[in-house]
Amino acid sequence: MSNMLEITHKNKEIFMSGLIIGVILSVLITTFPASILGRIENMPNNNISQVSNAFQFNVEPVSSISSVVDLESEPTKRVPVSNYIGMIVHIICPISDGVITGSGIIISGDSSGNARVLTSKHILKNMTGVCKVYQSESYDEQPSLFFKTSNNFVFSQKYDLAILSYSDDFSMNSSNLNFEFAKKSEGLFEDVFVFGFPPSAGSNITFTKGVISGAEKIAGDTMLKTDAKIDNGSSGGPVFNKAGNLIGITTYASQGTYSSYGYIIPSEIVKEFINDVALQDSNKIGTVIIR
Repeated sequence: MSNMLEITHKNKEIFMSGLIIGVILSVLITTFPASILGRIENMPNNNISQVSNAFQFNVEPVSSISSVVDLESEPTKRVPVSNYIGMIVHIICPISDGVITGSGIIISGDSSGNARVLTSKHILKNMTGVCKVYQSESYDEQPSLFFKTSNNFVFSQKYDLAILSYSDDFSMNSSNLNFEFAKKSEGLFEDVFVFGFPPSAGSNITFTKGVISGAEKIAGDTMLKTDAKIDNGSSGGPVFNKAGNLIGITTYASQGTYSSYGYIIPSEIVKEFINDVALQDSNKIGTVIIR
């Protein structure tokens, strides 16, 4: 009997000890986070980085973000992008085994006799005869023949850029173009609008929208990347910002399993090429004559 009483007494001691420990733990759990939070909230700003480092966070200063995203970019002039539909053309060129199609923009002139069409050089490099240039004035209008090109074209020695014309005369005034260049290069995540004539989307002009997804050096020069859909036939088409200013010309697309990314020749390079053509700089441009 005495043994049973001793066991019961010990059980009571164990129970009371457990109860006391439970109460203490409950108090600690309730007050500990609040005390820590209070210390963090009252911590000076210059110590916030210490907290983030302790939890393996990287705090980026706002200045480095704004240098990538051009938050203060103001275009030279705001023009509705729809105004340019009549300047965007569909190009069809003969090659040895059929035809190749592309897009372009009338950079100078307002008629078939004096138009200068900027496009991609790779569309023209294998052409075996004159190209046909088609134009429409509305997004729902079937394009009609604008003009047939001459037997030659001017191209950039370095970049995927070329200019077509009705005649062999490629002279132009580079300060009097049919559009405004963007004042600054677009930054990361800026909206872009791509126009072209990809056959996969039908015969009418097609518009796609995306953002600047990054940039990459290709052959030593920085090309912009976009998630806007760029397909075969889009090459040479213009890319505008939301203010209607030209930010570049489409060139190639990188095909992926689930999506593709397009490359844009930025406006700085486009402007340089147009100036070279206007100045007839034979060190930077060349002429191909199709026999």
